[in-house]
Amino acid sequence: MKKEKEVLRQQVRESLKQFDQIERQQVSHLLHQQLIQSSIWKEAQVIGTYLSFSTEWDTRELIAQAWKEGKKIAIPKVNPKQKTMTFHLIDSYQQVEKNKVGSFYLEEPIVEKTFELSSMEIDVMIVPGLAFSYNGDRLGYGGGYYDRYIAYFSNQTIALTHSTQLFSNIPTDHFDQVVQHIVTEKGILL
Repeated sequence: MKKEKEVLRQQVRESLKQFDQIERQQVSHLLHQQLIQSSIWKEAQVIGTYLSFSTEWDTRELIAQAWKEGKKIAIPKVNPKQKTMTFHLIDSYQQVEKNKVGSFYLEEPIVEKTFELSSMEIDVMIVPGLAFSYNGDRLGYGGGYYDRYIAYFSNQTIALTHSTQLFSNIPTDHFDQVVQHIVTEKGILL
């Protein structure tokens, strides 16, 4: 199973590299438009999201839209020793710093400048991933942080993904968590 996951991760990473900067911005904008027109977005007051990096679809435009609408944004802080993460409210990028997490450099909240939320205080969680199945199975980056977090998250989960990242089946283990909603450039699935 581990080998199958790595093969698919590599395949999707390569396909995502094919999008140039302009295409990446266009797809991100379409994903955002699909999400912000949904009842999921309209009803949410506190949104948990990641700060996108590398070949991920941009989340900054969504964050700006949320702030414009008076919504609150919480981003994750990873604790590699315990393999856990917490979410902290940010209201500006001055409350964020770049940290090395595993082999990635991620932008995370500065704990001393932010307020930690419990999972019950977050209405919607935007969950990152490399590949998804049509029924919500998710293939992440391999750290398991989101699987552990959303296993106990009782509110809505959603993923932003291009239709080329959707598969009829993806390899999963018993601990892998599904997302409830998938937003593509063509609409919302599930």
